Amino acid sequence: MPTDETDPEISRRTMLSSGAKKAIGLTVLAGAVAGLAACAMDMPTRPEVTSGVVNIGPAADYPAGTVDSQYVKKYGVCISNDGGTITAISPVCTHRGCLTHWNPNKNEFICPCHGSRYDIEGLVVHGPATHPLHRVPTLRSADGTLSVNLTALNSQPYPFQKHRE
Repeated sequence: MPTDETDPEISRRTMLSSGAKKAIGLTVLAGAVAGLAACAMDMPTRPEVTSGVVNIGPAADYPAGTVDSQYVKKYGVCISNDGGTITAISPVCTHRGCLTHWNPNKNEFICPCHGSRYDIEGLVVHGPATHPLHRVPTLRSADGTLSVNLTALNSQPYPFQKHRE
């Protein structure tokens, strides 16, 4: 077997070592692509309605200590009742814009992309996010029904947008 480094023949050890390095590189690359794809899959799609004042029904539909996520697709909001104020909260994470999910067992909004967590009022419990979820109080009409001003909610600037430019 040749031992001269200038010899055109490659030793089995050199070939295996080179192949292992390439395999590790491809594995790292595949992991990075999968990670980016996971983040992209959890980016929110634009809600059907993003402005105006919308009716969300009677206050009795939102018991104390609960979060209702039924309006995320249509209006881009969760309805939260912390036990005193019924609030419309945008579930879009203020760190990088991923869609948080309400976890009733932990009583938190959890961002699956980078791990930020928010309490029932949308306040940051654990970073990397440093700003609360965007929220507006609901409006109560004389008959007890609630409405949400989507224009006011969606006019709030997102801190993460400066990172996307």
